[in-house]
Amino acid sequence: MGGILAVQPFADVIRLNDGTIYLGKVASASEDGVVLDILGKSLRVPSARISKTETDLEALRSQALEVFLLDGSVIRGKVKDYDSEIGLFVDLEFGEITIPLDSLGSIQDPVLRSRYRGLPFQAGILGGFYQPVGSLSASFESSFSITAFAEFNLRWLRGLYAGVDFSHFFMTYQPDANLSYGTSVITAGPVYQLLLLRTSEVAFIKNLVPWAGLSAGVAYVAVEDRTAATSYGELDPAFGASLGLDYHVGARFLVRLSGRWLLLPQSASAFQLLAGGLGLAYSF
Repeated sequence: MGGILAVQPFADVIRLNDGTIYLGKVASASEDGVVLDILGKSLRVPSARISKTETDLEALRSQALEVFLLDGSVIRGKVKDYDSEIGLFVDLEFGEITIPLDSLGSIQDPVLRSRYRGLPFQAGILGGFYQPVGSLSASFESSFSITAFAEFNLRWLRGLYAGVDFSHFFMTYQPDANLSYGTSVITAGPVYQLLLLRTSEVAFIKNLVPWAGLSAGVAYVAVEDRTAATSYGELDPAFGASLGLDYHVGARFLVRLSGRWLLLPQSASAFQLLAGGLGLAYSF
């Protein structure tokens, strides 16, 4: 009943978690949801989808919104007023227009919508430190790594992204100082971002996005023998799993904290590492 009690009867503005805005009245409420009288039409909405309600249009009058029409066009402006018989009055930069009800599709808050759905694309760079583990851990020291990544919102499932990353691991081979190693890895795979916190009303919480990912790809291990003045390398498969936390700073930037396990199966044995990274990303 908590979600039902949070709904104010007779509200004029009903905001949903996904950024949709309804103008009308709450006609009735029950455990299953609420029935809204939206510009002369009844609509049942589950209470869990309702973010908040407002009893007047004051907040809308100062907020930039997007009004989608049935013909596919989009009008960007501030909702000044509405009338159940006439339509929606929208204040634009160059004046005011009236949108008839029969041409109105939906009203959207673009900021909340992007937080709910996730931004289409983000890319960034991480600096970090890794620790070799497993059978080869005694042969290599802990060292530094750098990673560049990009993630694309797949849209058909909320929070699901396709990710690709390139990492380079600086390596020190302890048994022989004359051998210099370096490993570069390219992997791709699904990344799931938990976007539930993005619709919170708490300032700090709404900027947090926990995430997890799986990846597979290829690694190139380069070896330089300083005594013989020769170099060689090999290609190996690479498999990884990642966990992390993003903190959004403003509309476009985010700080990423990342943890990663990486496995490189080789002919004689497998090289494994645990890595941590911190960096910045830009979202589009």
